[in-house]
This record gives sequence, C-alpha cells and structure tokens, in this order.
Amino acid sequence: MRADQGTVVSVVDGDTVDLASGVRVLTCSSTRPSEPYDGHGLRLFWREARALNTLLVLNQEVNLEYDVECRIASNRHLA
Repeated sequence: MRADQGTVVSVVDGDTVDLASGVRVLTCSSTRPSEPYDGHGLRLFWREARALNTLLVLNQEVNLEYDVECRIASNRHLA
C-alpha cells in the first residue's frame, strides 16, 4: 500500500477534494452524495455532505493511502 500527503485546497463534493499539488482525490470506502446532475436525478443531502467535508478537510494536511487501484476513469486518484 502506497501513502502520500497533501493539503486540501478545494472541496468538490462530499467525497472529492483537490490538493495543492493539482491532484483530485476521490475518497474510497465512503459513499457520500454528489452534486445533482439534473432535475430527475436529484441526490438528497449533497450540500450537507459537501459542507461537512469542507469542515473536516479544507486547508488541512491529509494522509492518502492507496490500494491496488490508484486512479479511476475520471482521472481522479482513489485514496
């Protein structure tokens, strides 16, 4: 298992953050609502999930642990 560190500079949604290094990270082992993509697929509580993620990690140094897969199709790091 590989480990890294980084500072969170932006919170995208309840489970995705951007690091100062330019890396976008999707938190694995968590299922949090993402921003709704249209009026028919509204995901409840995505604003609350993003707000909580912001409180927890924005401007914080985080430790990233990677499993076998480090990247997923959307070019985000899975950690």
